[in-house]
Amino acid sequence: MDSRSYWLIAIPTEGGRDKNIVYQEIKSKISSTSNNYADVALFSIPSLKIGTLDALVIQSEELAKLDGTFEGVVNKIADVLKTVLPGQEDKLRDQQKVDGKHIDEMASLDEDVRTKYAAWNQAKGTYTSLQRKQTGNLSQRSLAGMVKEDDFVTNSEYLETMLVAVPKTIQKDWWKKYEMLSKMVVPRSSKKLTEDEDYILVSVTLFKRFAAEFANKCREAKFQPREFTWDAMSGEDEHKEIEMAGSLERKLWGETLRLAKMSFSDAFQAWIHLKAIRVFVESVLRYGLPPDFVSTVVRVREYQ
Repeated sequence: MDSRSYWLIAIPTEGGRDKNIVYQEIKSKISSTSNNYADVALFSIPSLKIGTLDALVIQSEELAKLDGTFEGVVNKIADVLKTVLPGQEDKLRDQQKVDGKHIDEMASLDEDVRTKYAAWNQAKGTYTSLQRKQTGNLSQRSLAGMVKEDDFVTNSEYLETMLVAVPKTIQKDWWKKYEMLSKMVVPRSSKKLTEDEDYILVSVTLFKRFAAEFANKCREAKFQPREFTWDAMSGEDEHKEIEMAGSLERKLWGETLRLAKMSFSDAFQAWIHLKAIRVFVESVLRYGLPPDFVSTVVRVREYQ
């Protein structure tokens, strides 16, 4: 059995016996030196208003449904905390402490956490994607800062410069074929701009109206055309974009953590409040009136 599992148990006093005596008897049987099967503590429940028997039966059914719903909300919020604090068990336990106000609107609580979590997840994805563009080989990574204005034909009505990542294993094919991949490629216009372990980055000049055809022919020949438009500010703008994305991701991470921490406390308290009502209703239905029972919380020990 999971050592973190807890049971809520109600024991009838049978004839108005002292509740503390009943509790001590139960404790001696399952949580003593000779019978150390579980940890036991009182689970105090105030005297609640009792309606008709039919009403209690209906409430019992509704409470069972709500119990599952509340448990689901608590577990979802706990999962959010685990995602926000991956591999940080000590910090995770700190965030799951229960110390806050009681709330009744669990659906609203769940929605608030999920909305904030989704916003953080989206910001995290954007930031990760931008960071990924700064790494990898020449067929994937950002080219800002790796090329200069002199590498391009600019301000031409008819011509444009295309950048292509060519695998080193077939770079000889590029120099043999590129002028014939489509019409209107400027002869001897291709230049090697830079390289990495896997690719060389080349430029080639051609007429704009044949650019799409040339790009398709490149792909067929295993060359990787790169979409890039020269902009003197592109490198600086890209750096700012990464900084802004990182700042937003960190901001939403903090907001998600704070909201999930607060919501976990509120949701857990609401769940335990519901548990108390359910124990009371079930006990009255089982033991009858007047309500006279001892309620306990039991954690069964796990033995190997």
